[in-house]
Amino acid sequence: MKENNNEIDVFWNKVAPARKILKEVHWWISQYNDILDKDTCKMLIDYDWDWQPSTFSNNKGTAEKSEERVLMDQVWCVEKDEPYSILKKSVIKVMNMYAKEHKRFSCIHHTDFRINKYGVDGFMSKHCDNIHHSHGQKYGYPQATVLFFLNNEEYEGGELVIGEDEKIKYKPLTGSVFVFPSSFMFPHEVKKVTKGERVSIVSWLM
Repeated sequence: MKENNNEIDVFWNKVAPARKILKEVHWWISQYNDILDKDTCKMLIDYDWDWQPSTFSNNKGTAEKSEERVLMDQVWCVEKDEPYSILKKSVIKVMNMYAKEHKRFSCIHHTDFRINKYGVDGFMSKHCDNIHHSHGQKYGYPQATVLFFLNNEEYEGGELVIGEDEKIKYKPLTGSVFVFPSSFMFPHEVKKVTKGERVSIVSWLM
């Protein structure tokens, strides 16, 4: 297990040391702390975004009963937006860090950045990210998902669950980033926010 995966290490050392196969799967989840400082996180939250209600997508477009699968607002940060250069620099940094840890990983492109805002009762149901042309990519399927956490001390609930074990819930520090494969082996969800507002950013690596 990698040294920088603080919360992940705590779980495997104290809760499930015998579950070798599941542990090997979660070895592909990397956590990087202090990628964004708190001032940058606040700037990204306070920026004058044009928020829109989110929909739940699949390979064919918007999924049936989309409103039962996700409740949040979203906006895309694209190249013309002032914060784009900061996020681009940060995603390239963590992409290279992940590649150093996982020698067979190779990526040459990242998507634009989708900013997700969950109010009270907001959630994202369990899903996988290996969807063609639904994440703003110009071609192919994403190899890895990158999640930036902007204000994790300012809300309750809203934990990230990766995999099928509901006991494994992540709520890393503000400014940290998670990277994990976008394949069917890594379904994930955001639990319902019970207090405050949760803001995060996602990009996909191609």
